[in-house]
Amino acid sequence: MSGKAADWLGKAIASYEWMAAVTLVVVAFVFLPKFLKSGIYTIPEFLEYRYNTFARTIMAISTLIILVGVPTASVTHYRPAEGTVEHLPLADEVEDFRLVSLDTGTDRPGLKKSTYNIRRAECEQLVNLCQQQFDIHCLADVKDVALYDQICSVFGKEHPHLVKRLRYIFEAQQRFDVLVAAWRAGDIRTVGNIFRQDGYGLRDDYEISGPELESMCDLAREVDGVLGERMLGGRDKGASGAIVLASAVADLQAAIDRGYPTRQPRYKDKYSIHVCNLVDGITSFDGLTSAC
Repeated sequence: MSGKAADWLGKAIASYEWMAAVTLVVVAFVFLPKFLKSGIYTIPEFLEYRYNTFARTIMAISTLIILVGVPTASVTHYRPAEGTVEHLPLADEVEDFRLVSLDTGTDRPGLKKSTYNIRRAECEQLVNLCQQQFDIHCLADVKDVALYDQICSVFGKEHPHLVKRLRYIFEAQQRFDVLVAAWRAGDIRTVGNIFRQDGYGLRDDYEISGPELESMCDLAREVDGVLGERMLGGRDKGASGAIVLASAVADLQAAIDRGYPTRQPRYKDKYSIHVCNLVDGITSFDGLTSAC
């Protein structure tokens, strides 16, 4: 925007920059301390704090779809393994599927009191230990198998829980390129399987899931046509999510309605299921832009 202001648009764009400067100062000194004190770090978290888990989940899922799948040159996608940004549209030919939010009905007090904060501290602890012997600045820097095996060998016996956190991050990065290729090819079954494998890693290695979230996942996993499922909520509460063939949505809803109240009777009147349909993103109409 600064470049546009220096170009022919001038003050029409420059005014946005001046307004942003004032707004950011107000946010930094007035609103941000309140957000941080409440454990709010993202827009979806604020929506849950202000409204409910459903609002958070819809915002998170819709943003994921827009960032990854909307076919427009102005939308980009971050590739953490390479540190690059690129557009990543979903293939034209793909099985009809849905994203389903499985709200456990639990209350989520925010990230400040969450297991996420504990896990982040553990990751930082392992980084500090590694920096005495290895040239890394964060666990995401561990990209090749040889370095991963060395770290596991050095710290595995003394700090097994820290190595488990590294295992999740390392394997998640390994899965990422496969996920990208599958998404591009429209192979939603592989995408769903990676989604499921990531859920196993969050549960077993990163250890941030909870009984209500896993009840939802276990029930979803038993339904034919559910391609993948995993926890989404933080502090072991919130919602799980599933990638489901459109033809299996009704079966998934029936399985949850049958099984979840029995497994988690405390939340039998509080849980809910939300189905997100995929729609076309931004479309360019031939001749319309040239006419303008």
